[in-house]
Amino acid sequence: MNFWRNIAGLAVRKPDACEDCDCPPGPPGEDPAFTTAVTALGAKLAKADGRAQVHEFDAFAQVFPPDAASERNIHRLYDLARQTTHGFESYAKRLAKRYRNCPTLLEDVLDGLFHIAASDGAVTEDELIYLETVSELFGFSPLVFRRLKATHLGVSADDPYAVLAVPHDASDEAVRTV
Repeated sequence: MNFWRNIAGLAVRKPDACEDCDCPPGPPGEDPAFTTAVTALGAKLAKADGRAQVHEFDAFAQVFPPDAASERNIHRLYDLARQTTHGFESYAKRLAKRYRNCPTLLEDVLDGLFHIAASDGAVTEDELIYLETVSELFGFSPLVFRRLKATHLGVSADDPYAVLAVPHDASDEAVRTV
């Protein structure tokens, strides 16, 4: 079962909480705009640390496996897109606009991008800036970004909420009482 079917299955089992969900019909992987944008975002992320390596494509293919019929084209697009990070914002904006009523899908994309960034054993500051920018363009709150970052990289030792041992969504009053 490939990534697109997994995402479609998740969407059926766990629909996004919105009043008027009008996600584009069909699995995202059958939407050329989605496939192109995700491929470009993954490739440009690989270049964000200054070097796009083969294992990063392997991580991309692990998270977003192309079907056999389109694998060659996906690889070609990936190779082209990984030449520079320029333009990644437009791909993120397009995904955000087209799938704005599907936040779970967008979060899954960002989660996959974190996996790609960590595939070489270290996530650089440039990669974190890239990921945070994508998160913002997707319309996510800093709390969502912090949660995904902690999922992949662990909680930072200097995270003030961790130091105080309170949840990140704690009220100001709860933080003051610590």
